[in-house]
Parts: sequence; structure tokens; C-alpha cells
Amino acid sequence: MKKFIVAIVIIILVVLGFYLLKKQPKFGPNGRVNNLPSQTQNLVLGRWIWRGTDFTDGRKIVASDNTKIRIYTIEFKENNLFTGNTDCNSFQGAYTSVDGVLNIGPVASTKVACGEGSLESEFFKELSETTSYTIVEGQMGDELRIKLWNNSGTMIFYKDNLNVPFGSVSSTLLDNATYRVKKYSSITLPIGKDYHLSFKDSSITANFCNVMDGPYILQEDNIQANLRGTDRLCNEPKYLMEMENSFSAILAAGAKFSLENSTLTLTGNDPEKTTFVFEKI
Repeated sequence: MKKFIVAIVIIILVVLGFYLLKKQPKFGPNGRVNNLPSQTQNLVLGRWIWRGTDFTDGRKIVASDNTKIRIYTIEFKENNLFTGNTDCNSFQGAYTSVDGVLNIGPVASTKVACGEGSLESEFFKELSETTSYTIVEGQMGDELRIKLWNNSGTMIFYKDNLNVPFGSVSSTLLDNATYRVKKYSSITLPIGKDYHLSFKDSSITANFCNVMDGPYILQEDNIQANLRGTDRLCNEPKYLMEMENSFSAILAAGAKFSLENSTLTLTGNDPEKTTFVFEKI
């Protein structure tokens, strides 16, 4: 009888051991966890601005400071998807976050060429190497610190609370007006091409290939908006999708604007490639 009980205990311990072993995370060749469950913790939810990266070898990357506002952002959503913007493109993908472990990507992005000095390639590379995260209290509120594989460095983000208008100029400056795209970078649009944007009640609506809209905010000579819209693909004219993606990206990052008489000009981080000229209609 005693031997029977011992045998039962051994079987139970073996089964329990296999179960616990199966529950352990499996690490890939670069130290990232491969078998995370699909649940999402609420800690990383929201929109974050990449401040920069501190590397263990002493190098530092500064991505956002007082002169570069909200250029590189990522927003983690409840459905395990993320979206974001760089200085020249928007991007999206899937992520998994469980018990302090964070896997991001792969990243799918639009294909607008970035200007000299862009950190987009570095940003995407680091996002593909995330392993774990912590959230601490920083000088600007919540700070998300993401460890890179092999403990090579830490990406630092701060929470974007600017879904609430920030110390802003009255948005009535642009409200109740509609503007037609007259020129995009070096391309002068034909009169018959009716791509336009309109402002009303602190919201902006843009009509290119897709119809996009969202709230906008002004700060001195800067305008920012996070646009959401339809998901069509237009092949003609050939510059249309590039123009639309560029417009969405510069607004998400924060574009410079000037208003002279009936002409509205929006300029992104690379003026040669991301300047829009609109005329009031």
C-alpha cells in the first residue's frame, strides 16, 4: 500500500513538473520571449513618445526634446495592436505584453523616403529587439523604459497626454474653413484634383484617397492631429498615396503652419519633401 502511495505521489510530481516547464517562457536566439500568451496588461496601453535610448556602452540617442516634439510615437491598443508615427512614415503591427515582458513587431510601415538625420531605421530596429519593460515616475509623468536584448540598452518613452489640447492658441483661427491642396513638395496639383481639408469645431477632415478626421491642436506655429479614416488604396495619380501618408505623418509628429491671407502652408521635418500649400475655397 505504501509503495502504491509513493508511486502516485511520484506520478503527480512528474506531471506537475512537466506542466510548470511548459508554462516557462521560451527564449529566441536574441533573448526575446517566443511563447507569450495573447493577453495584454493595461500598463503599456496608450500613446508614448520616444525620448531616446541609453546604451550600456555609454552612447545616447536623443529623439525628442524641446526642439523636436512628438516625432517618434507608438500607441499600444487593447487588441494587442499598435500604431505609430515617425518623422516621415506611419506604422502598425502586433505586440504582446505579459508580466513585464514585451515583444513588439514586426513593424509594417508606409514607404515615404526619410530625410537626412532621420532616426526611423534606428527606431524600428530597436522596437524589434525589445525584451522587457518597467514604468516609472519621470519628470514628465509616467515613463516607459524598454530593455533591449542582451541588455544592450534601454529605450525611454514618456506618456503622451496631448490628446488634451496643450496650452494652445485658440483653434478658431482655422475653424469653419476649407482648403484645397495646391502644391505638395515639388508637385503642383491640377485645378481639377479636389484634395482638400476642412476645419470645424476643433476637428480636421482631410480628403485625399481616403477620408480621414480627428481633433487637432495648435501651439504657436505648430499644428498636431492624429487622424483616423478609411483604408482604400489608390493607384492614380501615382503620387496620391505618398502625399496622403506624408500628410498624416507630419500632422501626427507636429507640423509647422503659416496662414497668409487665403494660403495655408504646412511643413514637416524635411521641408523639401513634406511641404503642403493649400488655398482657401
